[in-house]
Amino acid sequence: TGFSLAALPAAVANGVLSSNQAFVIASNAAWQVRLMVVKSAAATLPAQIDLYGYAGVLFHYPVWNDAAGEFQGVPKVEISPIATALLLYGLLVSAEFFGESVRADYEAARDAIRWRDWLDTATPGHRNQFRMAYRPGTGFSGWWDWYTQEAMLICIFAAMSDSQINPREVWRGWHRDFQTYTSPPPASRTFSCCATYFGDPFTVFYGLAFLDFARFPPDLDGVDWFRQGQTAYQAHIEFFRTE
Repeated sequence: TGFSLAALPAAVANGVLSSNQAFVIASNAAWQVRLMVVKSAAATLPAQIDLYGYAGVLFHYPVWNDAAGEFQGVPKVEISPIATALLLYGLLVSAEFFGESVRADYEAARDAIRWRDWLDTATPGHRNQFRMAYRPGTGFSGWWDWYTQEAMLICIFAAMSDSQINPREVWRGWHRDFQTYTSPPPASRTFSCCATYFGDPFTVFYGLAFLDFARFPPDLDGVDWFRQGQTAYQAHIEFFRTE
């Protein structure tokens, strides 16, 4: 849904939708997102968290409950900061383009999320890392502790949403492991890049839709993350090629 909301300005620019048609979609979505996030932020009792989420963060996928007339959580589905962040990034793009009620609802949703509730500041080895998921009945599980652009997206969105979150600390909170790989012969090639936990290209390119790394300077530690994405993409093509 976040990617769909981010695509609405392009749909208008390319004549796929009229400006009014796209605005109606964006404004309806923005109102619904605001409603969902505010309900999640207000949920304190276990039964409320089961339905709406935790600290403003939503379920990985909620479903529409006809009887209740609202979106609700699904049993055994995690409450997900990355799914929520992607939704809000997409709404941010629409808010910038359409303004008015879309912007107002986006800002209300953004400000309702309590990102500090998701930030671990105490666990050795996981300080300044965001928790990966929350499951009703069992609480938090996992950390965004390794390089993926999902971790980047969460850190940046949380820091720009809450001035009490130190952007440098959370940016440097996740693990970086630079590795060199050599593809199979006969035409072997060597690549050096920052490795993800599973070596999965999906997690490397995820943020490029929202973070314009091509225009960003190297980060605080001199890493060019656009070049890192390029290298990882080329490396995966090389490893998956057939002779």
